[in-house]
Amino acid sequence: LNTETKPLDEIPQSQGGTKISAAAGTRNSFGDQVFPSDLAETGMDVIKFTMLEFKPRKVASGPGSFGKVQQRTKPGEKGRKGIGTVMLPVPGGITDQNNADWGDGRMNPLQAAGLEVVGAALSRGLEAGMVSAGNQVKGLGLEIDHQKIQECLQKDVSVIDQDIDSGLSNFQDQSFDAVIMSQSIQALRKPEVALEEITRIGKEAIISIPNFANWRCRLQLIFGGTMPISSALPHDWYSTPNIHLCSLKDFERLCVDHGADILDRRLLSFNGEEQSFMKAAPNLLTEIALYRVKARN
Repeated sequence: LNTETKPLDEIPQSQGGTKISAAAGTRNSFGDQVFPSDLAETGMDVIKFTMLEFKPRKVASGPGSFGKVQQRTKPGEKGRKGIGTVMLPVPGGITDQNNADWGDGRMNPLQAAGLEVVGAALSRGLEAGMVSAGNQVKGLGLEIDHQKIQECLQKDVSVIDQDIDSGLSNFQDQSFDAVIMSQSIQALRKPEVALEEITRIGKEAIISIPNFANWRCRLQLIFGGTMPISSALPHDWYSTPNIHLCSLKDFERLCVDHGADILDRRLLSFNGEEQSFMKAAPNLLTEIALYRVKARN
C-alpha cells in the first residue's frame, strides 16, 4: 500500500509516461491513499477507487475518417493511466438500502466545527479558534486575562470576564451544544468541579490535556532529575500555570469518578496532528490528548 508514485509528466515516455499540459495548480498525481491507516490489519473487505487521467477524444484523421471521433480507451488499455487510488473498508451487513459509514471517521457538523475550534486553539489560542470556525458556530468564551479579553472583542469574538474556578452557576443545564476546554483544566484549582460543571451546561464537552506521562517527560525525570519541559509543557516549574498535571490514565479515572462518559479520544502530537502509532502505547507516546465527553445518564 506504500507504493511510490510519480507525476505522469516525470515518467519517461518509453515507460508509458505522458507529457501533461495542465492548468496552474492542477495535480497530476495523488498517490495511494488508505483509510484507516491500519486497514490491512483489520481483515475487512475493501473498496478501491482508481483515479484516471482524463484525455479528451480526438477527431480521427486519414482517408474516409472525416468527422469521425476516436472512441475512448477502456480502463487498463494503453493511454488510460491511473494517477492515484483510494482504499476504504466495506462494513459488514450492508444492503442496497443502507448507507455505509467509516466508523470513528464520521463526524456531524457540530463535532467537525468543534474540532476545528480546538485545533486552532491548540496552536494559536481560543480567539483564533473561534475566528477559524466563522459562522459555523455561535460561541461564548470565558477569560480572566483582560488583555486577551480585549483581543477577543477586537476580533468580534463573544467573551465574558469569568473565572471557571468560581463556578458556572449562571448557566443553566445543557445551555450549549458543546463546551470546549483547551489545555486549561489542569490549570484550575478544582478540575473535578470544572468537569462536572462543563458536562452539566453542555450536551457534550471537548477537552484537551497535555500528557505528563509522555516518554520525554519520563526521561527528563529519570535521567535529569528535574521537572520536565517540553513542547506541550513549556514552562519552568516556578512559573507554570499548570497546578494539576496528569496523565491520560489520570484524566480517564477522573471521568469515571465524576460522572463523565468518554465518547471519543484522539491522540495528538503538539502541533495538533493525529498520529496512529500512538495507539500502541497511548499513555507513553501521546503528547496531547483530545477527549469528547458527556455527563453520565
